Amino acid sequence: MRTSRIVFTLLIGWAISCTLQAQKNIGDYFVDMPLNLIPTLESSYRLELVENYRTSGKDTVQNMFGTSVKLLSLDTINQHINVKTTANSRFEMLLFRQNNDTVIGIIYTVCAPVCSSYIHFYDSQWKKKAYSFPAYDITHWLKAANSPEENKLVKDLVKADFIELSFNPKEQAVEVRNNSLEYLSEEENKMIENRVEEKVIYFSLR
Repeated sequence: MRTSRIVFTLLIGWAISCTLQAQKNIGDYFVDMPLNLIPTLESSYRLELVENYRTSGKDTVQNMFGTSVKLLSLDTINQHINVKTTANSRFEMLLFRQNNDTVIGIIYTVCAPVCSSYIHFYDSQWKKKAYSFPAYDITHWLKAANSPEENKLVKDLVKADFIELSFNPKEQAVEVRNNSLEYLSEEENKMIENRVEEKVIYFSLR
C-alpha cells in the first residue's frame, strides 16, 4: 500500500510538472533563461521589462550597466520575443515544436555597422540542441544565369559573408538576408550588383 502511494504521488508530481511546463510561454522562458545567454540583462531586469510591457506598455529598462534595453515585440500567441539589447545589437527568441518537443531558437544580431547574425537552438532545459541549419553564404544569392567567371568574380570580391537572420513567428521560419555587398566599395558593388540576387531566403522550422 505504501509503495502504491509513493508511485501515485510521483505520478501526480510528474503530471503537475508537465502541466506547468506546457503552460510556460515565451515571456517565462525569456525571464528564466541562463544569464550566460544574455549576460548584460539579469533575470530581474528581464522580468521588469516583460511585466512593464504587459501592464503599462512601457518597453524600455536600464540594464546593470546603465544601457537602455528596449522590448521591440512580445508575441505570446506565436511565442516570439524581440529585444534591442544595445544601440547596435538585437536578441530574438522563438519557441517551436519539433518531434513533439519544445525547441528554443535564439538569434543574436550585431550591426557594426553591417548587420550579421548567428543562431543557436536549445531544448526546454536549456541544453544546446543539434539542429540542421544551413551555413548560408554569398553562393546562395548568385544568379542562375551567371557564367562561372561571373560567379568567381563575386566570390573573389566578397571575402566575408554578412548574413542577417530574423524570425518570422507566424510562419515558424527564419528569414535570411545577405548584407555582404554593404561592406564593399561603390566601385566593387557596381562590378557585381547585377550578378547577385536581392532576395530574402525563408528557412522553415516546421
